[in-house]
Amino acid sequence: MTTLLRHTPSTHFRPTGDLTAATPPEERSGRRDAVRLLVAEGTATDPRVTHTGFDRIGDHLRPGDALVVNTSATSPREVDAVLDGRGPVVLHVATALDAQSVVVELRTSPDASAPVLDAAVGDVVALDLDAGDAGDTGESGDTDAPTQPASSVLGARLRLEAPYPEDGSSPTGEGNRLWRASVLVTDASGADDASAAQDVGELLAGLDRAGRPIAYGYLAHRYPLAAYQTVFASIPGSAEMASAGRPFTADLVTRLVTSGVLVAPVLLHTGVSSQEAGEAPQPEWFSVPDVTADLVNPCAPGAGASWRSARRRRGRSSRPPTRPAPFAPPRAGPTSSSGPTARCASSAASSRAGTTRRPRTCCSSSRWPARD
Repeated sequence: MTTLLRHTPSTHFRPTGDLTAATPPEERSGRRDAVRLLVAEGTATDPRVTHTGFDRIGDHLRPGDALVVNTSATSPREVDAVLDGRGPVVLHVATALDAQSVVVELRTSPDASAPVLDAAVGDVVALDLDAGDAGDTGESGDTDAPTQPASSVLGARLRLEAPYPEDGSSPTGEGNRLWRASVLVTDASGADDASAAQDVGELLAGLDRAGRPIAYGYLAHRYPLAAYQTVFASIPGSAEMASAGRPFTADLVTRLVTSGVLVAPVLLHTGVSSQEAGEAPQPEWFSVPDVTADLVNPCAPGAGASWRSARRRRGRSSRPPTRPAPFAPPRAGPTSSSGPTARCASSAASSRAGTTRRPRTCCSSSRWPARD
């Protein structure tokens, strides 16, 4: 696919509001799979591109093809907060780096329409929650129904410890968008204990009850957590939806399986959206089951050993090779999200016995919600 992208593009998108997906496709048409699909096949000298609908993805897959899907479920990781000395912000809580630190992003209040880039090391962010603030994070469509926040979250205060993944990682070239933060411990007098940090597990557990799905200012209104889950979602842990798999429906998956297409799971917990231009890549946690590795590895024998090594190195950029690479042996660990394969939940690859052929690359236009 990399070689195909060397061709001069013939399609250009206008960065205007009318091209923004302000609502999910099912709100517009009643169906998740009612979105466009681009299928790229062939070689660099004979590229073939097909424009179709996602509900017709089965027309481009054959019995024995393997569809690799991400089983990560989205967790509610957005809350209102107050940046000491600055005022209200929206806080996005992403990946837990260890027991005492977590990746966070500060966005402008009230709708997270833009990143806050001028925060500094040592700044403290206080979560601004009460029993009526948290919207519904369940399956219903009533986003105004309050849930009871966990008491450990109500007074939580986070200190920005260092830019993440490195200083100067910003879409504008100035300031920092992401931060490594610790949860402060309050002593008996109510003052912050600078020498101690609370386990971030308590913060994440509290957000599961009191938080709301991460969203951005271009959305028409708030949506329940169910709108941010894929049909494959089963293991909570993603800060934002693994959206490549969003257009799949139970009916569509059933049609694919009964036609002989194999569905293979991987687990990749996503952080806060994709990196902006000028930002360093960040690791994301993944796990590949034995059955999936055994199924996909024969697709490209001998390819991708360097990718397997690189994707285990925390904080290092690793772009996959142009050939379809085998999956890493089954184990959990961090992987860089700089390459498209690391985030793709629906890449189709062939694993026919005794044959190896170039996989089709299917790209859906349903990047909802997508950050501007």
